Amino acid sequence: MTTSRRQTEGQAEGVATYLQVPHRLDLGPLATPQRVLAIGAHPDDVELAAGATLARWVRHGAATTVLVATDGRGGTWDPALDPAELAARRATEAAAAAHLLGASLVLLAVPDGTLAKARILAWRLAFWIRQCRPDVVLTHDPVHPGRLHPDHRALGEAVLEALAEAREPARWPWLAPAHRPKALLLFETPAPNHAELVAPEDLATKARILAAHQSQYATTYGIHPGDDPHEVLLRRLRARADADGASLGLPQAAEVFRRLDDL
Repeated sequence: MTTSRRQTEGQAEGVATYLQVPHRLDLGPLATPQRVLAIGAHPDDVELAAGATLARWVRHGAATTVLVATDGRGGTWDPALDPAELAARRATEAAAAAHLLGASLVLLAVPDGTLAKARILAWRLAFWIRQCRPDVVLTHDPVHPGRLHPDHRALGEAVLEALAEAREPARWPWLAPAHRPKALLLFETPAPNHAELVAPEDLATKARILAAHQSQYATTYGIHPGDDPHEVLLRRLRARADADGASLGLPQAAEVFRRLDDL
């Protein structure tokens, strides 16, 4: 287990480091981590927020695991569609996307929309943090006043709790040895302080990964019959990455995060 600054220096001026406001932007990128755990509420959440970053890390050798907390059965506008059928389809799509990325996949299959009430969710996440032993964890920022979906908020909170559980040797010692990641990257954040620059080839991979989630074409992606899914996605992803890079004053496309280091 690595030793953090908090362990060696204690709290900064008597204030927990996570309460401190960053004094500067960290425009990255991080060095390629050896192991990555990306945790999303629904199939495709991780890919939408951080797909290009993950693609670059995988391309440079990072062992990457994508964990999906819910079964995604709520991801449709069709009231006639059987929720169990959609959940099975989305599991298949998530597996195809993980294969294209070159990542391992974990499906917790909590019913969509119920993460706030899910029992032992943080315990289950702590187990996977200890099992995967990631250098970097990525997940939803739970502090987002404009985020309506309760699963995104609930999962972000649960991951923070799980990180605290996973790092303590006295907590759940039978799970696996305690583990403390080096960094946490929060996506869908209202307060980005970190950017991962996006290469064209990794944006192309992100588009291919998202195209695997065909059940979301009409809803999340706005892809219509006759459209080329990869072309539509790539065009929109380029525009979004350019805008995110510009929002932090960068001349390059980027994916942006709130970064916490002292875990």
